Amino acid sequence: FIVTVKRPDSGSIMLTSAEKGKSPSDAVYTDTSGQNSSNKQTIVGSGSRLFYSETVDDFLRNNTFSDKHLKYITTNVNRTLAKIRTATGKKTQLIILCAPNPATVYADQMPEDLIDQVSESQSRLEQFNAAMNEINGVTALSITDAMTDARNTGKLYYQTDTHWTEIGAYYGYRAIIDEIAKTSPS
Repeated sequence: FIVTVKRPDSGSIMLTSAEKGKSPSDAVYTDTSGQNSSNKQTIVGSGSRLFYSETVDDFLRNNTFSDKHLKYITTNVNRTLAKIRTATGKKTQLIILCAPNPATVYADQMPEDLIDQVSESQSRLEQFNAAMNEINGVTALSITDAMTDARNTGKLYYQTDTHWTEIGAYYGYRAIIDEIAKTSPS
């Protein structure tokens, strides 16, 4: 659950829970900055949206792929596609959809001090999609804009984790089906 409280100027907040007929829980203390809680894996954004701290470098675009790493990825995708084509005897086309994380789709809800630090370089997702689209027979679908535009249709990600809701999954499904329909309308 999420509880919104007015933040004191400094210090910490003590949290307990109680249920009728039971003793209150042990107290948990959290730093009032919202970023240094006992759970170091969570960043609190606006609207009580929680972000997984390990996605911050992706959001900031600080952890881009090296040319060597991109070459490694494309080599492996080429090998995989070749194996599929050999096994099936067909000129198989590969569609890849790599989902954007919630910090990308809900960027405006990240803490302001982080928004101000976003680099102008390509994100790993953008690098990956560009590299995949250079491979003959591979289409990388980018749904970041579609997901960002669809935020007003409902929650696309669960508010407290990185997984898609049914609505978010629908947009991923639509992107794949729309791409398949280009070559196989039926």
